[in-house]
Amino acid sequence: ANDFGRLLQDEVFVDVGRLREMSKQGIPSEVRAEVWRYLLGVSHAEQFQDAAQLQKLQEDYRSRNTYNADYGKQAKREIDRYLERYAARQGSMIDMICGYLNSHDEVLSPHMVHVAGTLTLVLSANRSREVWEAEAYHCFSTVLNQRKHGDVKLQMSTFLSLFAVLQQDLHQHFEEEGLEVSDWLTSWMQGLLSRELPVKCVLRLWDSYFANPDICGLHPYVCLAILDELKEDLEEMDHHDLRIFLSALPALNMNQIIVNALNIQQVAQHLL
Repeated sequence: ANDFGRLLQDEVFVDVGRLREMSKQGIPSEVRAEVWRYLLGVSHAEQFQDAAQLQKLQEDYRSRNTYNADYGKQAKREIDRYLERYAARQGSMIDMICGYLNSHDEVLSPHMVHVAGTLTLVLSANRSREVWEAEAYHCFSTVLNQRKHGDVKLQMSTFLSLFAVLQQDLHQHFEEEGLEVSDWLTSWMQGLLSRELPVKCVLRLWDSYFANPDICGLHPYVCLAILDELKEDLEEMDHHDLRIFLSALPALNMNQIIVNALNIQQVAQHLL
């Protein structure tokens, strides 16, 4: 935390490149919100420009933040299923999602709720709602803009090709049990596992994701690493149990999962 603190306390310039390198190993919880704002481009590295940038973000968010009853009702239904996780922030989450959908040609999907919820859990700390909600909205937009439909489809294709080659026994078991991709993988890919993993695991995973300009580049390999870690349990499950288990994963050692994902990514370079 001290190393992060020294970087963040620079009164002239915050070295975002150095922050990225350090964040790959995980970010201490007490500075995670501030670091994420830099990694996702919400806070400006040049400190004298930071106040002006914040004002611009707030004005932009206010211009988009018009409540839409249909979007609001749909989002609230998903939030209500995870009320223990998101209850205190559901109003802000709905406002953020409505603001995004008002200005993007997309339809509401459950993964949007979980991406918004995870960001609000972190970014709402020690800030007024007016400030953090605008910041969280722009972080939310940044993440979703990297999860556009074409990008998700490409990563799903990469995952499925590697899954069939690298984990043949588990792949065959899924096929024998009639487990469809739409039963689990679409959600894993769209929401960066924000719906499926415990919050603590998601935060550690996203530290590494946000540390890279291509925040989603490692994701297919993380999904493969998770299946590899859970392979023995998964091979004992039938279709019904697989669907339940894959929608609510247990706590995992995310440091080890990330290391394994990087190894799989290296192997994949010689296969694809």
